[in-house]
Amino acid sequence: MRSGRSRIVVFMFPSYRYLEAVNNVRILSGLSVTANRYGYRLIVVAFEKGQDYKTAFSSIIIERKIDGIFAIFNAPKPDAIMQKFVREQSVPFVFVNSNRMEDDLYCVGSNNTEGVRQACEHLIEKGRRRILFLGKYTTSLIAMERLSGYRMALKSAGLSYRREVKLPDMTGESEYGASTVAGLLLQKNRPDAIICYDDHVAMGALKAALKTGVKVPDELAVIGFGGIYEGAFTLPALTTVYEDGYEIGKTAMELMVSILQKQRPEKVKVKIPTTLLVRDSV
Repeated sequence: MRSGRSRIVVFMFPSYRYLEAVNNVRILSGLSVTANRYGYRLIVVAFEKGQDYKTAFSSIIIERKIDGIFAIFNAPKPDAIMQKFVREQSVPFVFVNSNRMEDDLYCVGSNNTEGVRQACEHLIEKGRRRILFLGKYTTSLIAMERLSGYRMALKSAGLSYRREVKLPDMTGESEYGASTVAGLLLQKNRPDAIICYDDHVAMGALKAALKTGVKVPDELAVIGFGGIYEGAFTLPALTTVYEDGYEIGKTAMELMVSILQKQRPEKVKVKIPTTLLVRDSV
C-alpha cells in the first residue's frame, strides 16, 4: 500500500442524495476535522446514476494519487466482487456507517442493534406491551440490524405481541409513515408504542397520531432513530436513538491513519455506541 504520497483521502458516496442524511453529514465532519488534525486533505466524491463503482474507484485512485478511500457499503450479503476489488487496490478502504461481517474489511458504524434494543427496553419499562416496529422495505444492512434489536428485546421480555410494518425505501418517508400509521391507529388492537426506522418515519407517526386523535404519549409512545435536529421541535418532542456520526468519522480517520502508518489497528470492526434521548413522545 502507498503511504504519504499525496496525503489526500477520499470519501465516496453512492449518490449525492446521501448528503441529505444528517448522520452522513456528521460523519463527513468527523472525517474532515480529524483528517486536518493529521495533516490530510479530504475530498468528497459521489457516484453518478448508473456509474460502475469499480471504474469510479479506479479512476479516483489513479488520477488523484490518493492515499485512502472511505466508502458506504450496506448491502446485507457479502459481495465477492467487491471484496476482490478492495483487496486488489493499492490503497486501503475503510467502510463507514457500515458494520460488515467480512473479516478483511475495515468498518466503523453505529451499534444499530443495541440502540433499538435499548429503546424497546425503555418502552417495556414504561409499561408498553404492544410495540410495533415501523421499518423499510430495503436490503440495507442497517435496516436489518435495527429490526434485529427490536426482535431481541421483545423475545427477552417474553412479549407475544410482535408486529413489523415496512415502508418503501424512498423519499417522503414522513408522509409514508403518516399514512401507514393512521391506518394502524384505527384498528382495534392498535399498538401502544412504535419504534421507527428513523426520525423522519417517526415524525410521520406523530402526524398520524395527531390526525386520528390518538394522544402521544398517553395512548401511544413513539421513538425514532438518528437524532436529527428537527426532532427536538416536534409536538411532542421526539424521543430518539442518537447516532454519533461525528465519532464514526473521527474513528474511521484514526483507523485509516493507523493503516497508512503501517501500524496494526486495535480493531478492524468498530461499533460506536448510540444514546437514547428521552423527550416527550414516551
